[in-house]
Amino acid sequence: MNDNHHQHDTHDTHDTLCNASQRAVDSLVDSSMDIGAVPAQDRPRAAKASSLFKLACDSGKHSPCSDSLIDRTLARVTAARAGVIGPRAEPSVEHASPDEDVYLIPDDEEAVDAFVAAGYRADRVNSSLRPRAAVLEAIVGLLTGEASRAGDAGGHHHDAVQHPSSQLLVERTLAAVRSTTMAAPPVDSGVAGRIGGMRLADVFSLAAALILGVSVMWPVLMSMRTRSMKAACGANMATVASAMGSYAGDYREALPQATASFGGPTWWDVGTTPERSNSANLFQLPKQGYAKLKDLACPGNASACKGGACDEKTDWDCSKQVSYSYHVMFGPATQRPRWGQRSANVPMVVLADKSPVIARAMAREVINPLENSPNHGGDGQWGMATDGSAMWLTSPQRGDDNIWLPGSIDETIKLAKLEMKRVGATRGVLKIKGNEVPSSSEDMFVGP
Repeated sequence: MNDNHHQHDTHDTHDTLCNASQRAVDSLVDSSMDIGAVPAQDRPRAAKASSLFKLACDSGKHSPCSDSLIDRTLARVTAARAGVIGPRAEPSVEHASPDEDVYLIPDDEEAVDAFVAAGYRADRVNSSLRPRAAVLEAIVGLLTGEASRAGDAGGHHHDAVQHPSSQLLVERTLAAVRSTTMAAPPVDSGVAGRIGGMRLADVFSLAAALILGVSVMWPVLMSMRTRSMKAACGANMATVASAMGSYAGDYREALPQATASFGGPTWWDVGTTPERSNSANLFQLPKQGYAKLKDLACPGNASACKGGACDEKTDWDCSKQVSYSYHVMFGPATQRPRWGQRSANVPMVVLADKSPVIARAMAREVINPLENSPNHGGDGQWGMATDGSAMWLTSPQRGDDNIWLPGSIDETIKLAKLEMKRVGATRGVLKIKGNEVPSSSEDMFVGP
């Protein structure tokens, strides 16, 4: 913290800006919002104030900026300068310079520090700073609300997520602030020196807190969102396990299957016919009413179909809509697992988050057999076993079995590794055609 800054801001900061910022606003108003007419030493801060006024006006979709709004704002600023909101110390110019750093007022600096240290919980901040921390907590709530609504709209929030301090996020946040009751003062309240119901000091301080704090807060918020999506996906697995148990009870312990499927034909042609689409087998659960489509939609898959037009179909339209890869039910009936089947080594996984290996094989891309599902950013995948258990897997490898690969390719890879080690090779080529089948009823192999 800058000592000089504290020396010149010992006056009451609840109703005033810090000295340098107040002087810049005064100069901006005196010059009729003409930056060029502001003294050089105040120009950097005046430019920031002007930009903030413009953002506050332009960000509201249903309340576009108008001359009357600017007039009212300037009138309130003038009233504040005249002492309507209380006395303020005279501006000090001793340490002002064109390249001087812009600070939060001291109480807000301490509030930001305390809020972050308290794990972004205003109720854990000491009582003297709690009101300001509560305002910061409201800003965080607006941010998370905006991100959630953007995600629900179909995954078009990536720019805001990747660039949290971008102009787009600031504009949307200010728009959200203006649209809430937090920004609306009581009718005929007689409160002066406010913009949209907020004091000028709070507007400047909250904008600065947003810019300074969002880079720290955003990873925490995104981590919370990731954990929430992971938990929701795990709940899906538990629901589908119950649905499969009900299906198996009605069909002599058989797993869902649309039609008798034999080895040879391609099984990754989603949306064609059950004879060429393994996903049509899993689709039997919602088709026959054992589960809902939303139960088969991972929150990490923005293209997942959760109902509506999909309810009348017999399969997903394309592989992008498929969230979970299902045991490949093609091949002889003796090679299909049964519900309740147990393995001597590890639980047999028959359903998992979307296979990255099959997706890359379909796109003719380089395959990494140990890659994790894209549903959870490559951190891992949920798996469901024939005993009804759901588990979080940090690797697709289950003992000697890779759930993304049929047993025949698993064996080929083992032999290839030995040969590569013998000749000193470091890289091989793995190809999947989409007509491979499990080698036995205990061979874990899911797709597409």
